[in-house]
Amino acid sequence: MRAIWSWLISEAGAGWIIGTIGIALSVYTWLKRGRPARVLIRELQTNKLLDVHPSQRDKIKIRYIAENHQEAAIESLQQKTFVIYNAGTVDISEPLSIGLLIGRLESTQKARMSSPVGLVQWIFDDPTCRGTFEATADPSQMASSSLEIPYLNAYGAHRHCVRAYLLSEHDLKISIAKGTGKGWSAILVSQAALSDMEQKTQKAVRTAMRVAVLLLLVLSVALTLNHPLIQAYLGHTNENTIAGFAFLRALLMSKFGAWGAGFWVLYIAWVTGAAIGLLAILLYALAAIIKLPRRLAQYLVRRRLWLDRKIEAST
Repeated sequence: MRAIWSWLISEAGAGWIIGTIGIALSVYTWLKRGRPARVLIRELQTNKLLDVHPSQRDKIKIRYIAENHQEAAIESLQQKTFVIYNAGTVDISEPLSIGLLIGRLESTQKARMSSPVGLVQWIFDDPTCRGTFEATADPSQMASSSLEIPYLNAYGAHRHCVRAYLLSEHDLKISIAKGTGKGWSAILVSQAALSDMEQKTQKAVRTAMRVAVLLLLVLSVALTLNHPLIQAYLGHTNENTIAGFAFLRALLMSKFGAWGAGFWVLYIAWVTGAAIGLLAILLYALAAIIKLPRRLAQYLVRRRLWLDRKIEAST
């Protein structure tokens, strides 16, 4: 204990302490740095509200009143839930208008060219927000929509967010047509896009981990082959080295019995450098067990997009 205290109050110990605190403060400052206003339109989930079987569509008729006050029949209905928030640190005090493009999500180009969008309706919990939709006469063209929000404070400081719901008759493909304003920009994060980014990042993380393990194995082999004990067994050095290690092995066996052999193996692995490769393999196996690549990929993607896990969990 005295040795540790003496080292802490020495120049070397003080230097390490100050350096560690400085690095920690730098990382904290970087994580909490100011960020410009960014509006995130995060798709949380999609719920299927209606899906009439084809054999029953002649018997079950569900209608809605369109914007032209004409009744139209629907055979399916789904609801997408979105949360809209400002992920930056700067409040947006002016009204926001975000333009969107909406089209049918069909499996083939031919189906998209001949399939109208159908029912599309925006619903907001906040009555001061509204969404518009303008259908096109040509089904092959993307319909236009817009989101009108009076203001959007920074979520980190004010916990301000807007919940929006999109009722639609069909599966839709949504993209941003106009997502910039004075001092802010908007991005749309769909479930499919987020999943695709996480899978690609996870693959890159796995590749980087495998390369790191391979390099450590190469280093371990190089250090092991160049160790005096291995060189002595190969006949490149005198036999005194082998005798010294043999005496240590006998000493461990006499004191610890069968456990001494295990201690001897660990000692040889440590001093020769073979432990580096073994440790790398064990750490890689542990990372696979705790699903570290997937967790790290999720963190990196959310950090890149400024996604807030707290707001998604609370909504």
